[in-house]
Amino acid sequence: MRTVLRKALGQAEREGLVPRNVAGPSAAPRVVAKEGRTLTPEQARTLLAEVRGERKEALVTIMLAYGLRRGEALGLRWDRLDWTAGTLLVSHSVKRIKERPGQD
Repeated sequence: MRTVLRKALGQAEREGLVPRNVAGPSAAPRVVAKEGRTLTPEQARTLLAEVRGERKEALVTIMLAYGLRRGEALGLRWDRLDWTAGTLLVSHSVKRIKERPGQD
């Protein structure tokens, strides 16, 4: 948010809409990076064994092989698969949107 605000106020300053960019000299907040959650090779083998023969086996295999997130895997499209080149382009992702009370 700070970056967007700094850029917007910087543009407004250049256009003479504000006398100065008050967000310019502000310090960026320190963010502590969380350690990623990854599976060990043994956990991955166990997962593959559990889904063997299931409908989602191919999806789980692709997710593990390419390191895809759930939304990326669910957004895969057949037209992005190039059998000749042996490539798969991850160009879409899906996101769950929670329903809000009062929406139909």
